[in-house]
Amino acid sequence: MTDTQDVQATLRSLRVRIEELEQRRRRSVAELRFGILGTTFATAMLVLTATTWLVDGDEPYTLWGLVPAGWQALVMLALVVGAALVTPALFFTDYPARAGHLVMVWVSLLTAVWVIVLNAVVPDDSATAPGRWLTLLAALALAAAHGFRAEELSGRR
Repeated sequence: MTDTQDVQATLRSLRVRIEELEQRRRRSVAELRFGILGTTFATAMLVLTATTWLVDGDEPYTLWGLVPAGWQALVMLALVVGAALVTPALFFTDYPARAGHLVMVWVSLLTAVWVIVLNAVVPDDSATAPGRWLTLLAALALAAAHGFRAEELSGRR
C-alpha cells in the first residue's frame, strides 16, 4: 500500500512540475512574441526617419533633413530615437517592469501626436509624404504593443 501511495504522490508532484514548466514555456513564448513585435515597430519608426517626410517643390526632405528647419523636427527625432532605443531594452530584460511599459505607451502616443504637430508647421506650399504617416501608424502600433505587455505583466502578479 505504501508503495502505491508513494508512486501516486510522486506522479502528482511530477504533474504539478510539468504544469509549472508548461506555464513558464507559454509565458516565455508570449514574451518573445511581444519583444519581436515591439522591436519591429520601434525599428520601423527609426528607419522611417530616413524616408521622405516633406516635399518642398521638387526637393524631398527626410526627418533628419528637417531638423535644421525647426525645433519641432528635433523633438520628433528625439522621440523616435528614444523609443527605438528603449523598446528592445524593456521587452528583452530579465525582470520586466510594468511601469516602464506604461511610460512607453505615453511616449509612443506623444510621438504619434507630435507627427500631427509637425504637420501643422509645414509650409503651405509643401506637401507631406508617406514617411510621417507611416511613423504615426508605427507609433500607435508600438503604443498598443507596450500596452498589451503592461497588461500581461499586471495579470502575472
